[in-house]
Amino acid sequence: MLCYRVDYRILSRLLAHYKIPRVTKLSVDEVYVRSKKQDKETRDDLFFTIITDLKTHKVIYVSQSRRQEALDNFFILLGEEACKKIEVVACDQHEAYKKQC
Repeated sequence: MLCYRVDYRILSRLLAHYKIPRVTKLSVDEVYVRSKKQDKETRDDLFFTIITDLKTHKVIYVSQSRRQEALDNFFILLGEEACKKIEVVACDQHEAYKKQC
């Protein structure tokens, strides 16, 4: 537990000032992260949404669900001007993603 708390504090400090880099080509996918549902959770809450820059092959954003709100929040953080510069979005056929992609 001590290692977890130390890692959590270090990562929290590192991510506190993180800004999403400029991106023109990105990939959207989900990763199954746990099997047990907590109270009031749906199957979508058992996934993380991962957004990757296709040029650098680096993860640029992670959300703790695969709901449509996960992508909405990413695009809000990215900003309207940066969204206009996006040329390519690769995503699978998950229903929430199809609405945005």
